[in-house]
Parts: sequence; C-alpha cells; structure tokens
Amino acid sequence: MRGDALKRLPRMPGILLALAVGLGACGDQTEPAPSTNRYVPDQILVLFRDDVTREQIDMLNDQIGAAVLSKSPYTNNYLLSLPSYVSVTEAQSFYRASDLVVVALPNYYFDLASSLSFIGVRSFIGVSP
Repeated sequence: MRGDALKRLPRMPGILLALAVGLGACGDQTEPAPSTNRYVPDQILVLFRDDVTREQIDMLNDQIGAAVLSKSPYTNNYLLSLPSYVSVTEAQSFYRASDLVVVALPNYYFDLASSLSFIGVRSFIGVSP
C-alpha cells in the first residue's frame, strides 16, 4: 500500500545532490509534458565562488537578462530565471565562461519515487517495490 503511494509521487524539479543542501527543490512543481526537456526550460542553477559579491552577480545576470528566483541561505547557489530568448544551453555556456562561477547546471526534474528506490530508502522504511 505504501509502495503505491510512492509510485504516485509527482515529478519535481530539483538539483544535483551536491546543490540540494543549498537550494533544495526549487522552481516549478509541475510535471513536464511527455517528450519535453528533462529540466525546467527557463531556469538555471549557478554556484558562484564564495568571494563573489551580490553586486558582481547582479552585473553578470544583467548581461544575459537573468533574474534571481532564489538564493541559498548557506552558499552562493542561485536559482535564476532566464529570458525567453536565452536557452538553458546558452546560459550554461555564458556562466561557465565566467571566472566568478564554479558550476552552472540546468534545473533538472527528478522522479522522487525513483530516487527513493535508487538510494535504498524504500527498503530502509519497509516499503516494498
């Protein structure tokens, strides 16, 4: 019975585990349409160097037209909204070229039920597949 509940969990946008501590699940909580992107199409996650100021970040974002949706309270991780004329791939290239940036990633969708199964949480909490 509990296994069925896990299978019905929605797909949610998220980030890689390395960034999860900083931002957690962010952005649009809707499920993507079949055969579309595996990430939120108008968002990017950017980890700036620790010594980079908010003013520097804002100046860089202005160059591409990105807007801050959220910032981690613990790190220099930002979830950014991209303008319609900039693709996630273009934004990744832009941010990766900056010496202010550690990493820039799409805001990937992930399936919570599959993730729980992968990391062994189902067996740990006694839920059968």
